[in-house]
Amino acid sequence: MNRLWTVPIALLLTATITEPAFAFVDIAPRTRQLLVFLHVFGAVLFLGNVIVTAMWMTIAKRTRDANTIDFACKAVIRADWMFTLPGVILILIPGLLILEPFGGLGGASWVDMSLALFLVSGIIWGAVLVPLQKRMVELTREARELHIALSDRFYVIHRRWTMWGGIATLLPLIALYLMVVKPRLWG
Repeated sequence: MNRLWTVPIALLLTATITEPAFAFVDIAPRTRQLLVFLHVFGAVLFLGNVIVTAMWMTIAKRTRDANTIDFACKAVIRADWMFTLPGVILILIPGLLILEPFGGLGGASWVDMSLALFLVSGIIWGAVLVPLQKRMVELTREARELHIALSDRFYVIHRRWTMWGGIATLLPLIALYLMVVKPRLWG
């Protein structure tokens, strides 16, 4: 498993079997406001990039031009590094630090469910989407260099990327809803 996910997964597991985590963090009001801003800004970066890059790929794919699609595939990967990953960091770190009023991890069902949905989305991204993106880049590069049309294999992989990307986007959108509405789901 990628080491990036070990800390959030460990925190989530710890929260389910021990006292609420991060409930000990005492934050000054101005600092809390800054952390809330960073948390929301992270969500905007993350969701905005995920949604926009899906649109880029859809538009590029419709051209059926290997050069255009190759550029879009590479741009999606760059955008993940420039926007999605910083968004994830800004969602998680400030988010975990501002949990004290809600009892920390394990203190509110909507927090736990949101974090679980976010983690599942991340696992899909790392285990499924990134390998598919890399394969699409290989196939578009090959078509571009050989001056041939994209293979049917590319379009099969793109359909999988679109399906799994839709799921990986829907989960954090549900988490966003839970964060705003704060429903009691259990307990």
